Amino acid sequence: MATLIVSRAAPVPGMQHEHEEILRRCRRPLSVAELGAHLGLPFNILAVLLADLLEADRVEARHPVPAHGAGRGPDLALLEEVLSGLQRL
Repeated sequence: MATLIVSRAAPVPGMQHEHEEILRRCRRPLSVAELGAHLGLPFNILAVLLADLLEADRVEARHPVPAHGAGRGPDLALLEEVLSGLQRL
């Protein structure tokens, strides 16, 4: 749901309306969850539409975490502070 979708191509005549709309909305990265909310489509339907576009190389799926943060885990000191604060409640 957090995966970002980005258009790699413009809509072409004769495309399904939903495919066209996805390509238009994803000119800038948009999460699958946001896309589903904008289109008013259930996740399973949106997944099929996105699979079609991915297979046709018309969209790209990106991991939501920036590359510079890849491989880094959460800040353990911050998590310990949060846990400590919760325990004091």
